Amino acid sequence: MAEKFGISRRGLLAGAAGVGVGIGAGLSIGTPVFAADYTYTSPQSFDDFIAAFESSGSAGQATDNNENGVLAWGQAYVLLGLIRMYEATRNTKYLDHFVQNTDLVLAQRDQVRGVADYRGVSGPVWRALGNYTAATATLKDRNGNPLLQVRSAQSSVNNHASVEVVHSGETDTSPFTLILRPARGTAVTVSNVNFNVNSSNYVFKVIYNTVYNTDTRWSVRDVRPDHSTAVGLPVAGTTTLQPAAYVFPVHTGQICYPIASFVRLVYTDATLSAYRSKADGYLAAVQAAMAFHDREYWVNDVRYGAYKWIKETPVPADGSNQPQNQCNMLGATAAELYRATRSSVYASKVGELKRGFRASFTYANDAYYWPYWGIRSAAYAGWSATGYTAKDVSSYTQTFPAARQVEDLSHAALNLEFAIAAYRTGLPAPDSSFTTVDMQRLANTYLHNIAYGSTGAHLNVNGTGTAGAGYIDQVPRWIPVAEWNHSVYSHALAVTNAQKIQPTQGSHVLGFAYCVYGAIKFA
Repeated sequence: MAEKFGISRRGLLAGAAGVGVGIGAGLSIGTPVFAADYTYTSPQSFDDFIAAFESSGSAGQATDNNENGVLAWGQAYVLLGLIRMYEATRNTKYLDHFVQNTDLVLAQRDQVRGVADYRGVSGPVWRALGNYTAATATLKDRNGNPLLQVRSAQSSVNNHASVEVVHSGETDTSPFTLILRPARGTAVTVSNVNFNVNSSNYVFKVIYNTVYNTDTRWSVRDVRPDHSTAVGLPVAGTTTLQPAAYVFPVHTGQICYPIASFVRLVYTDATLSAYRSKADGYLAAVQAAMAFHDREYWVNDVRYGAYKWIKETPVPADGSNQPQNQCNMLGATAAELYRATRSSVYASKVGELKRGFRASFTYANDAYYWPYWGIRSAAYAGWSATGYTAKDVSSYTQTFPAARQVEDLSHAALNLEFAIAAYRTGLPAPDSSFTTVDMQRLANTYLHNIAYGSTGAHLNVNGTGTAGAGYIDQVPRWIPVAEWNHSVYSHALAVTNAQKIQPTQGSHVLGFAYCVYGAIKFA
C-alpha cells in the first residue's frame, strides 16, 4: 500500500515479511496454509481453530519473544480472543488456557530474559528491534575511542545497511571517505570529510546538508566527548549497522490489554475467586509495564493526552506524538485497570487519551472517521530541517512531509477496542471518553463506510479504497460495535464466511472469537 509522504504506514515501524505486520494488522510470517472448513459461530469449532494455530508453528506463539513484534501482533490477539470466548460462554476452560499462555508471555519480558532497550534499561516489558527500529553503528579510532555514530532510519532497515570507511591519507587529521550502503537503494559516497567542526567538509555538516533524504534517512552524530579535540581516523573497513532495541508503548498496550481484562473479570466476579492470586500477580505486572512508559506520556494544557516518541528515540519520526492506535492501546489497558481498581490515575489517563483521540474525529454520514496520525501530532503537520539538530523536531527523521492519510480498518480496530473499553468504564462525560451516541456512530462507521456489498469492505474508515488480502480478514474485529447495531455482526460474519479465515495468525483467532461472541450476544 503506497503512501504519499515517503514512509509507509506499515513500513514506519515494521516492514517484516507478510501483509500487515505493521501496527494493528494481522501477522503472517512463514505460516502454513490450512484447508479446513470452520463454523465461525461454534465454540467447538473455535477450539479446533486455536488448537490448529498453536500447533502450526505460526509466528505469535506464547513461547516467542517480541524481538520482531510477534507477541504484540500475534499472541496478544490470542489472549484477547480467549478473554472474549470466556465472556461469551462463561466456560472457565478459556481462562485456564489464558493463564497458561500469559505465564509464558510474562516469561519473555526483558528483565526476565536479561536483555535491555537502547538506553541499557531492562524493564518489565517486551522490547522490539529488527525491522521496527533505526539501525546504528559507532565508528572508532584504532585505540577504540568512539568517534562517529552512523544511523539509518530507513523503514525495515534491520541489519541490511552498512558503512565503509576509506582512508585518503594516513595521518590522524587526513580526510576520509564514507560509503553508505542502505538496506534498499543506491549507495552514497561521501568523500574527503573530516572532524573539523569549522570546516565545510565537517562530516556531520556534509551528511546533514547533502546526503539525508526521506527514503534512506542517513544521519550521523559526532560522539567525541569534546568536538574540538583532535582525533585519529575511524578504522578503515566495513561495519554493518545494527537495529536498536526499543519498547513500543503499543506493544506493551497490546500485550497488557487482555491481561488487564482478566484482572477486571476476576476482581469484579466473586465466582472467579479461584483465580484471585493469579490476578493479583498480573495486576502488578501490568501496572509495572504501564509505568515503564510514563516518561513518554504527555498532556497538553487542555488535557489532551498522547504518547510521544521522545527525540533521540531510535525510530522513524522520533519527536512526534505516536499514531493514534498506538497511543490508544495503553488507553484501553488503563480503562480495564480502572474498572478493576477504580484508581483515579487510570480514570485520568482514559479521559485524557479520549480527548486527544476524539479531537481528530470528523462527523459525516452519521458516522465518524479519523486520520492515522492525530491532528495535533508533529507527523500530521509535517516538518522540515532547521539547520540545527537541537531545533529540529526529529533526530532520526530530518524532514517529514505532512501525513494526513485516513485510518484503515485494521489499525482502526485497535482504536475501537479503546473506545469500547473506555465507554464501559462508566465514567461521567466528558471524562468517560465516549457516549452512547458516539458508539452508535462508530457502528455506523462500519455500516456506512466500511461495509461494501454483501461480503466486501472498503479499506479506510471514510469509505475509500478496497480492503484486499491482509485487511479484509480483519473485518470481524469490528464485531464489538454490533452492540449498537446488530447489522454490523451480520455483515462481518458474512465477510468472514466468504474469506474462510484460517488459523495462520493471532488476529484470526481473535476474529473467530468475535464471531462466536456475536453469535451468542447479537444474533
